Amino acid sequence: MPEENGFQRARHWAIENTGVRHRSFIEPVRFEHQHAELRIKSRYIHGDLQLHTQHFRKVMEIYRCTAKDKALVQFDLDDKHSWDEVLQEARFAEQKYNRNAKGLRGMGHRVFRIVGDNAAAANPWLSILPDSEYTSVLCGGLKLIFEAAGRMSDKRQQILEALEDVPKTLAMVERTLENFNADQTLSDLTVELYVRILKAIEGMMQWLVDKAGWKQIKALLLGPLYENSLDEKIADVKNQIGEIDSRVAFLRDRKIIRTDETTTQTKDAVEVIQSGVNRLEERYDQQSAAVDCKFNELKSSVDGWNGLVDLLHQQYVVAEWNQKKWQEAERRNRILTLRLAHVNAVTNVSKPLITQGNLIDILAVDPGGAMDDIQITMRQGISLDPSCQGQAYSLMRNSKFEIWLKSSKAQALLVDGNSASVALSRTSPISLLCAILARSLVDVQSAICLQFFCGLHTSSNDSLSGPQGLIRSLISQLLSYYNFDLGFINCRSFRDRIQSHEMHHLCELFRTLLHQIPIDKAVFCIIDSISLYERAEWRRDICFVVHKLRENTEIVELNAVFKLFIASSSRSRHVNSHIAPQDQLILPRDLGGDMQALTPRCLSMQLRRPLANRRSAPSLTNQRSLTMGFDDSDEYNTEDDDFEAGNLSDTVQPG
Repeated sequence: MPEENGFQRARHWAIENTGVRHRSFIEPVRFEHQHAELRIKSRYIHGDLQLHTQHFRKVMEIYRCTAKDKALVQFDLDDKHSWDEVLQEARFAEQKYNRNAKGLRGMGHRVFRIVGDNAAAANPWLSILPDSEYTSVLCGGLKLIFEAAGRMSDKRQQILEALEDVPKTLAMVERTLENFNADQTLSDLTVELYVRILKAIEGMMQWLVDKAGWKQIKALLLGPLYENSLDEKIADVKNQIGEIDSRVAFLRDRKIIRTDETTTQTKDAVEVIQSGVNRLEERYDQQSAAVDCKFNELKSSVDGWNGLVDLLHQQYVVAEWNQKKWQEAERRNRILTLRLAHVNAVTNVSKPLITQGNLIDILAVDPGGAMDDIQITMRQGISLDPSCQGQAYSLMRNSKFEIWLKSSKAQALLVDGNSASVALSRTSPISLLCAILARSLVDVQSAICLQFFCGLHTSSNDSLSGPQGLIRSLISQLLSYYNFDLGFINCRSFRDRIQSHEMHHLCELFRTLLHQIPIDKAVFCIIDSISLYERAEWRRDICFVVHKLRENTEIVELNAVFKLFIASSSRSRHVNSHIAPQDQLILPRDLGGDMQALTPRCLSMQLRRPLANRRSAPSLTNQRSLTMGFDDSDEYNTEDDDFEAGNLSDTVQPG
């Protein structure tokens, strides 16, 4: 046991005095890579702090047994003590002292501000000491001393003077360690402050214990580590605080110098960058001016190209339509060749399955109904207000209409009246013009006129309502002009489908009859108010009928000239996709003004004028591209496919 005490005393002496005796005994240094400098390693290791802490615990245990103020005996150092508790006791002690100082003015009392706005809010020791045990021990010791200062008025000033700078210093250390990357030297100085505070508190125990207790404590304070007087220990605390202040000032000054150096370097870099930016701006301005000049050149060039593109687009639309017509003509020629071969093969052994009279009965159309429709339309049209007939006069004066009427070539013409006032009317000024034109053509010996007024056949009770009634009426009118050879109706399937009024076969029947019209004839087909048949239930059929009728204007094998005229008082929405753009005409809206009533005599006089001297209306051709057609996959083309494949093998009745 004596040997162990001797070893501990020697160890304590070595720790305290080696650095003082000779510089070579100072703790080894470490190289700080971040700052490229040598720094002294931490003076205290975990074992040294534990030694001082255990020594302090022994002193506090003696205090508990020999304390003068029994109210303080309840203090237990082993409890967890916090920095908040230290500040609370320090604040209580300074308040009591300051109250007494105000009551004793003129006697040299000073006012303390131990716990001010700069005191550490949290526990600063946690970031400095290696173990929370040391933090709790120190906080417990300071808490006890400040509590004693609050209760002992005779020692209160000495305690407060000894420890008044500790909270402020620790707050400064906490902020400095955060701002200067945990400076190791400052941390070592703060740990040294921890040890010196413990020693100072041990020396203050003489105020708190009785004589027997102080005698025991003095025995523990023997040796080089603890033999200094209380005044010397308090002075050591203040000196240590001064060293900490010096280190903080050094760190702050070094930071200022480095900041100034960095600022200077940054300023130089900013000047270099600004110079580069100025050069880039000059270069940008030059390039921007060149780009603007080039852009203006390209813009003027593009404007010229845009006009050319528009012209090429129009030519492309027409070429696309012509190509489609050529493909359809090729297909029709192939089908007609197959049909002709089929008809020739059975002509010698068969005879028609149906007579012309039977066919007229099958069509179920009143023979005089077409002329009655002309009379009804003229009667209703003449009763229209003459001021509404501006569009009819505009159509009569239009060169496209005159060319269609007088040309010796087959042609289709779709006229959209574009009239808002008569959009839903069954009879319009255009209807009146169609009726007058049909009435005039009836008396022309070289003309065959077929007409149909959709506005007169829209009722569900009318047997001719809808696209099917339209094509039946046209066939019935055509049959009234000649005695046709019906030998091509030589199979039951063809006859049965005509009897059932199947749309595709009715159109094929009409086309086959057209082939028998003499070469010196012109067939005029006039259809009025076509837009009334564009409702949902008839839309597909009316588009098919118009498509097939328009094809008749392109068949070069026809002897007669086929002219198709389709009119609508309002804008057509679907059938226009089956008429070539150059064969469409959109009239201007209702012209109004004073107009004389439209009569057959007006139309006759207008048409007798030479075309070259006639004032024509401006071109109103609709340039919309085709959006709908009938291809081989359509249900209406099944019979064409049968002819191509040679499948019309129904039983043929011999003659």
